[in-house]
Amino acid sequence: MILPNYEGATTHMGLMLVSTVFLLYLFGGYILIRRIGPRWGKLSVLVIMILIPTADAVYGRLELKQLCASEGGLKVFKVEKNVSGFYEPFGPNEERIKRFGFEYSEGPSRANRGMVDRFNLGPLGSLITEKGVSRKSDYQLRLLDGDLSDVYRKSGFVMESIDGRETLGRVIYITFAGGWMERAISGLYASRGNAGTCNLRTSDLESDALVSATLKPPKVH
Repeated sequence: MILPNYEGATTHMGLMLVSTVFLLYLFGGYILIRRIGPRWGKLSVLVIMILIPTADAVYGRLELKQLCASEGGLKVFKVEKNVSGFYEPFGPNEERIKRFGFEYSEGPSRANRGMVDRFNLGPLGSLITEKGVSRKSDYQLRLLDGDLSDVYRKSGFVMESIDGRETLGRVIYITFAGGWMERAISGLYASRGNAGTCNLRTSDLESDALVSATLKPPKVH
């Protein structure tokens, strides 16, 4: 038995509805322009018709540019030295030890809720694994996952104290969902529009950049 594709039908009906409304909008504007006598009045109606569906999109892109300059990218507020390791949201990461020189890396335990798994630097660069132990980090890398319903969605990472009271730095990526018409069209596909982003270097959007900028491991003598 083949089930009907309700999702495709809903999307098709939505596109037809948007197209119908848009054509009625153009037709209404045409009638209005025909009825207005003075040329300046016709021009005013035309300008208003163009601005109604596009003005907030233009303003939104200007606002995005300001947000990117003030909040986007890598921002460092404090640098902590002689940090042995830190807590990661996705589990212990051996690359933090091998590449950055930290003595340990820990993250949520897969087997023991509320505990952590930890990679420790062992003799001759080996790794010693601990599972289901107590957390010992003073700092944590926190994932910042913005709300999909926000017009300006902010996502990225934050480096902070383990209690969240002190922020050492953050790396933020901002996306603009578009003006009201762009958002309405995206909504037909049950998706979030992406009408603009911050023009940032890819390297500045990675957690590695935030870690190396805010935490300094002990120097090897």
